[in-house]
Formats: sequence, C-alpha cells, structure tokens
Amino acid sequence: MKSILTCVVIFCSLVKPVAEKWKVDPALILAVMWVESRCQAKAKSKGNYGLMQVNEIWVKESRKRGERLRLRDLLELEKNVDVGTMILGECLTKAKGNLRRALVCYRGEKDWEYVRKVERAYFELKRKGVCLDSKVEKILWKNE
Repeated sequence: MKSILTCVVIFCSLVKPVAEKWKVDPALILAVMWVESRCQAKAKSKGNYGLMQVNEIWVKESRKRGERLRLRDLLELEKNVDVGTMILGECLTKAKGNLRRALVCYRGEKDWEYVRKVERAYFELKRKGVCLDSKVEKILWKNE
C-alpha cells in the first residue's frame, strides 16, 4: 500500500463500527493495521493472518469462548478486524489504558521498535483527525 493515508481511505468505513463495538480508537486500529501488515488484507506471516496479523492461537481461544472461529476466517476482512480489535481492546483493558503496555500485549512480546512504529503512526493519524468522514479524502489528496 502506498501510504498510511491510503489505508485510512480504504479501511476507515470498515474500522469505525468495530471501533465502536470494542471501544477502541479507530486511529489506533488503523495504526496497528499499518504496522502489522501495511494494510495488506491477505498478509500471512509466522502463523499470523490478515490486516491485523491475528495469530492462529485465537482460533483455539475462540472455541473456549464458545465461538466457532476458523483459520480461514482470519483472512476475511471484517472478521480479522473484529477479532484483532477485540484483542487490542482486551490488551488496553489489561494495561489500564497504557498504550505501550497494550501494544506489548497485542504483539505478544516486548518489541519496543514495534511499539514506537505503532505510536508514530497512531499519533500521526490522531494529529490529522482521521476517520472523520469526508475530511479523510481531503487529507489524502492534500498530502500525496
């Protein structure tokens, strides 16, 4: 994908309802998507899948919760963003809102470079006020 702002234009409408459902800032979801997969919907890496690089362990975890998540579901846009945002929301709750601790939780390891990348992307998106309807397109065309 060309830029994080292109990612915003493409995926903002998908992210907004999921962000509301799980009470996670849409800009944070988009920042994680950008750093994890460069917003490539079919991305796969070391047992991680889709836009948010959800680990296959969540398929087993979903069964414990009484859900029927399948591995192929992780490559479906809506399901991937929903599950990834649920995980991110749980991490934010565990970290009592501390962004760095929540990102370490989401990543599953202390990877400070990852944390810095997501924070940079997140704060850039917050500064630009992304996912606020028509303003998104204006930002994209102004900056590219």
